[in-house]
Amino acid sequence: MNISHTVYVVRHARAGSRSSWDGTDDRLRPLNGRGQRQALALATVLSPLVKTVHSSPYLRCVETVAPLATIIGADVDILDSLSEGESWRDALSLIEATSGPTVFCTHGDVLGDLINALEEQGVTISGYGIEKACTWSLTVSRGAVASARYAPPPEA
Repeated sequence: MNISHTVYVVRHARAGSRSSWDGTDDRLRPLNGRGQRQALALATVLSPLVKTVHSSPYLRCVETVAPLATIIGADVDILDSLSEGESWRDALSLIEATSGPTVFCTHGDVLGDLINALEEQGVTISGYGIEKACTWSLTVSRGAVASARYAPPPEA
């Protein structure tokens, strides 16, 4: 059994603005061209590092991690608790329950609240940002997040 492992929390890639989306259900707003390139770049970086992929059900999140899932031969596990507007506490519970290298794709509100809460809990935080397609590497040790490191979005 691993004593510690890394979990990667990704904010979905670029999907264009809500105001320019002509669909009626924002959950179906897809990635734009830049977002698709970011998703491919994230897949290249993360594929050697992870075994499982979880995502918010929003299309832009699923499309962000779909190339990664394809490369590693995994399914994208859809989790409502990663949806926009959900509690960071639910995301943290999922992260701390992992047993190996995993990717979670979520939204800016959940990610920002999660990182702020970890900092308030005394977790060592390196860097800061919640831009679209950024990645946070969280070290999980004995069922708790021990450190968090920010990585900016990939060039795309």
